[in-house]
Amino acid sequence: MTSPTASFSQRERGSALTATVSVLAAIIITGLVIAAFYFFLTPPPTSEGQVLSLDVFPIHNTSGGGIIAGGISGQPESFNEVIVLANVAIKNTAKVPISLLDMDSYLYIPNSDNIYQNGAASHQDFERVFMAYPQLKSKEGKPLRRDTILAPGQQIAGQLIYHYPLTLAQWQSRTKLHIIIAWAHQDNLILKLKGSQTSTGWQH
Repeated sequence: MTSPTASFSQRERGSALTATVSVLAAIIITGLVIAAFYFFLTPPPTSEGQVLSLDVFPIHNTSGGGIIAGGISGQPESFNEVIVLANVAIKNTAKVPISLLDMDSYLYIPNSDNIYQNGAASHQDFERVFMAYPQLKSKEGKPLRRDTILAPGQQIAGQLIYHYPLTLAQWQSRTKLHIIIAWAHQDNLILKLKGSQTSTGWQH
C-alpha cells in the first residue's frame, strides 16, 4: 500500500520536473525567436571589401637654418611623415545602386591618447603626391574616387592615399588601422587591419 507521504513526494517531484522542462522550453523558444528576428528582419550588409596591399613610405625633411634677420643663425626644423598607399577592393552586395561618399582612416598608436584620423587624398591631391615624390611612381594605382556609383553586384578596386605626421617607428608600433568606406544613405563598410605588416618603400 502506497503511503500518502510517498505519493505526495512523487507528485511534488513531478511538478518540479514539469516546471523545469517548461522553463527550459521557454528559454529555447525565446532564443529561437531572437535568432529568427535577427536572421529575417536584420538587413544584410550592403557592401563588402578587403585591403589588397598596404605600402608605407617614410619621409624625413629638414627645413630652415642658415642666417636670418640680424645675422642670427636659425635652427633647422625636422618634419616626419608617412605616406600610406592602400589598394582596396569593394563590392556592392545590395539590390540597389550605392554611391561612394568618403574614405577615412583611423590609426591607433599604443601609449597615446591620439587616434589619428585622416581622409583619403582627393583626386587632385592624388596626382600631386606622385608629382612631388616621383619615387612613388612605381606603386601608383588607379585612384578610388568619391561619388563612384556601384551597380548591384559590381566590384571595383582602387588606390587610397593617406598621410600621417609620424615617424616610421611610430607607424610600425600601431595596433590597428581602420579604413571606413562611407556610402550615401547606406551603412559604412569598415575594413579592419591589425598588426604592423606592410611593405616599406624608399626613405627620404
